[in-house]
Amino acid sequence: MACTPQSAQWDAYSQCLLDCTCGVSDLNYMDYCRERFVMNVTRHDLCLCLTTRCMVRCFQEAGCGELSGCIALEQQMPCNLNCPRAIGTEPSKRWAWALDEWPCISSLEPAEATTRLQQQDSGTTLIVSLGVAGFV
Repeated sequence: MACTPQSAQWDAYSQCLLDCTCGVSDLNYMDYCRERFVMNVTRHDLCLCLTTRCMVRCFQEAGCGELSGCIALEQQMPCNLNCPRAIGTEPSKRWAWALDEWPCISSLEPAEATTRLQQQDSGTTLIVSLGVAGFV
């Protein structure tokens, strides 16, 4: 069974993906992560991990069956994807989350604080953007 735009499970699957990724509507996650995090390899890899985890979760939750090749895919990823497997055989990964932990892709985005500074002499305004990033 598969989740495709023609399948009865598509609406449930795509809504689950939207919820799980915290609003990422572009289902081409490879391009999304590459464009969004082109200058940060770690965030790019985390983005791919989190979106792929959501695909595995939503495939199951929407009733699409088991994602074929999930374990092989997980072996290539630096994170756990929560693929169905025998209990106690979870691989050790660089990034691992509990089964009930689903970080948002948006938490990978650098927070931006904009401050307006008024110059004393010329009366012109200088805008300074400070990027603060953190991922827990």
